[in-house]
Amino acid sequence: MLFLFWACVAQSLKVLIPPKGIASVHQEDIKRDVWAIERGDSPLEWWLRRSSQFGADLVDDDGSSCLSFQGEEERGLLYWIESNGSETNNLGIRLATLLALAKSSDRLKLKRAYQYCFGLPENTEGWELQKIEMIVGQNIRIEDSVWRTSGGQETSFSALNFEDIVKSIQQIIASNSPDIVEASKH
Repeated sequence: MLFLFWACVAQSLKVLIPPKGIASVHQEDIKRDVWAIERGDSPLEWWLRRSSQFGADLVDDDGSSCLSFQGEEERGLLYWIESNGSETNNLGIRLATLLALAKSSDRLKLKRAYQYCFGLPENTEGWELQKIEMIVGQNIRIEDSVWRTSGGQETSFSALNFEDIVKSIQQIIASNSPDIVEASKH
């Protein structure tokens, strides 16, 4: 009996292969996340629901919840947002940014470890900390390990420019995570 085998590209068979790495950051995800928080969903419950969609460990610490992606190195980069206190204003966009950053690490072979935390964990020894504040436009900057948009900008859902937000998140990834950018190519 003669068998004939050949390889087909998955896209030619109309099989959807989700993008990985930096290409996985989409404005539709960010819109959904911001809208869920603005309409009144519990930020922690939304974080936990969305976190379950990633292939990462969910690590709960006293006052924080982190998605942990393992890398070849034991420690690496830890992105975090305030989960309580005075910085709960515009939590939707900050949580959406954190989830988009986490999604960029999903399903990749990483050189260093990454954690994305809703609240700052107590034990951060050995981790490079990067706080996420307001990422609502293209004029983002990092100052004292805090990412934020330069200048005042309107932050209501209808005023947000989600294309600019995606570009800013991709800029953060490109600036901080060359291993994610490199792994995205494979």
